[in-house]
Amino acid sequence: MRRERLRPAHSPEALATLYTNPYDHRRWTDHVRRAEATIDFCHRLLDGRSPDVAADLSCGDGVILDAVPAARKVYGDMVSSHPLDVVGPIETTIGQIGAVDLFVNTETLEHLDDPDSVLAAIGEKANTLLLSTPVNAWKDASNTEHYWAWDTESVNAMITAAGFRIVQYVELPLWYQFGVWGCAR
Repeated sequence: MRRERLRPAHSPEALATLYTNPYDHRRWTDHVRRAEATIDFCHRLLDGRSPDVAADLSCGDGVILDAVPAARKVYGDMVSSHPLDVVGPIETTIGQIGAVDLFVNTETLEHLDDPDSVLAAIGEKANTLLLSTPVNAWKDASNTEHYWAWDTESVNAMITAAGFRIVQYVELPLWYQFGVWGCAR
């Protein structure tokens, strides 16, 4: 099991500078492929079920949550091209929502100063978790937004500590090697 801190957390001012422009997954071919594969994975995870409430508090352009067949969707992010229900860092906005059937957390965990506490907070809110993060990105110095690198076993341990059990897992070898987990309470 391996987990490494890549850099210290950015100041609030630096974060505001980093996250000024809305995310658009279509800007990079590997992001398009990752989003498509994650959406397919989510549909397999749901197995024909339609959640009453689904949330993504780091939704970017909302492409993954848009594809979820939920009765009600809660969108959140620091800045987005999608209309947002809650605005701000996930560490804050998780406390602003109620219980959800599905929580989408894709390509976010590696950006967080304390990913364990955020996963624990998600575990208090969600019945099902769709999670993705790069795995084995040890030399990720070029992406100053990423605070963490880890292997699959480390992410498995964080998921379990947050009160979830892993029901599905797949790796997507793109620009990064992405791990995608489907988890249930």
